[in-house]
Amino acid sequence: MIRIAWLLVRRHRIALLAWILGLLVLVSITAPSYEATYGDPQSRAVLVDQMQSTQGSTVLYGRLPDPGTLGQLFAWETGSYIVILAAVMAVILAIAFTRGEEDSGRLEVLRATGVRPGAPLGAALLVLTLACAAVGGGSAAILAAQSTTIDELTVAGALAYGAAAFLAALCLGLWAIICAQLRPDARSARSLAFVALAVGFAERVVADFGDGWWADALQWLTPFGWKAVVAPYTDDRFWALLPMAGLCALFAAVGVGLSRRRELRGSVLGDVAGRARAIRVATPERWAWLSARGSLIGWTVAVLGTAALFGSMADGLVTTIASDPATGDLLRDIGRAPVDPVATYFEFLGSFVAVLVMICGTLLTLRWRGEESSGRLVQELATGVRRWRSLLARVFVAAIGSMALLALAGLVMGLIGRAQLAEGEPMAYALSATLGETPGILAAVAGAALLTAVAPRWTGLIWAVVAWSGFTVFFGALVDLPQWALDLSLLGHPPAGSPGGTPDWAGWVDSLTLGLTGAAVVGVGVAALSIGRRDLRLG
Repeated sequence: MIRIAWLLVRRHRIALLAWILGLLVLVSITAPSYEATYGDPQSRAVLVDQMQSTQGSTVLYGRLPDPGTLGQLFAWETGSYIVILAAVMAVILAIAFTRGEEDSGRLEVLRATGVRPGAPLGAALLVLTLACAAVGGGSAAILAAQSTTIDELTVAGALAYGAAAFLAALCLGLWAIICAQLRPDARSARSLAFVALAVGFAERVVADFGDGWWADALQWLTPFGWKAVVAPYTDDRFWALLPMAGLCALFAAVGVGLSRRRELRGSVLGDVAGRARAIRVATPERWAWLSARGSLIGWTVAVLGTAALFGSMADGLVTTIASDPATGDLLRDIGRAPVDPVATYFEFLGSFVAVLVMICGTLLTLRWRGEESSGRLVQELATGVRRWRSLLARVFVAAIGSMALLALAGLVMGLIGRAQLAEGEPMAYALSATLGETPGILAAVAGAALLTAVAPRWTGLIWAVVAWSGFTVFFGALVDLPQWALDLSLLGHPPAGSPGGTPDWAGWVDSLTLGLTGAAVVGVGVAALSIGRRDLRLG
């Protein structure tokens, strides 16, 4: 089993390193940034009051406990992001380690060598546990080390947070392994697991707005509520970790038991019935749209939900930016120093939405590589469709879908902001904050297409570009990155605010945005010319 686990680590080493290191870097820079911005309780009093009274922030992060120490702020805000992202990591890796290996045929080859039938699943459980432990344990170690220089951090709080994050991510990853036994392929298993993530997050939101024993019980029933139960940097309830660990052990046992009840390539629930009639697809463009339609609908719900959630926080946060110099300076450092609080807030929100849309566009483009790897692309090309047209069809759907998402998100943010704010230009700034990121997102789509055409084995490198863009747009100014490093990001270049109180679109058209647009056009062109010059790569 150890050798199989090592094989999984080697096969998925890039994804493992990217997830773990990315999350730990986020942990390491947050508390020092808080200390530099809110060094004493008086400097953060306005922020704490606004966050405790803003319903949108409660939906996203939960309740901020009193008195709002630096440790409590970390566990409440960045700590919530870490738990959510670690849960997403665990789900993706769990499906890849189990059903993904099975769908690709690698598990069949491995079992043909004579290994015990349960050894591959045992190895997957081991690597998943170690990955979640690396995030939770690494977070605890970083926060404990920072407690020696930051007075409001404690070793006990660091250990409590790290343990809660570890168990929450592991529990949801183990649920994904159960889904891999229930469903017949990786895509449907992943979808079922992400539905569980959405339900768990909704339960946590209901619990945070509730009052009484039932609200406390809901926090126990969802891994996203375990952080509030343990209460790091507040109560540090280590005893609460025991039943959480017990639930993880139960999920692991259920996953192992279900795996023994099915055959290789089979599923406990079986496959769903097929469509009653065939779909008539006249062009590869229509097929690209039909195959991506479900993903686009899901991403539309996620992006517009995020835009609406953050838009509902506009009144409280714009007031905070205007009345709290520390918060205003912090957000202006992240952005391009707009001239008023409304512009500052919507530029920050637009960057968050743009990261989600960039991930969506990249995934839609890489679907061509997934179809190639699975062998389904061969059936499409057998109809006489040229490779370049098939690839460009995916690029077209990704580009148009991404731009539509940006426009819709801007409209949602602007409409909600207009209903909440009595002054300023929320609609103009919301649209400029989202649509202004179009060149960078198109460049990411073109990069994914270019890697697919030229270096299909290295398509994962595009995620390093996406991660760098997200890091620089949110944390580049906080860690004093030089301007040339910030310019290498694909995001963070929307129109700045003009003295007249409206976005400066004329100043936005500069060498940087023109360069990103040109790179997108050239990248797509080179991809179209190169895709027919290599063999198809199956598996």
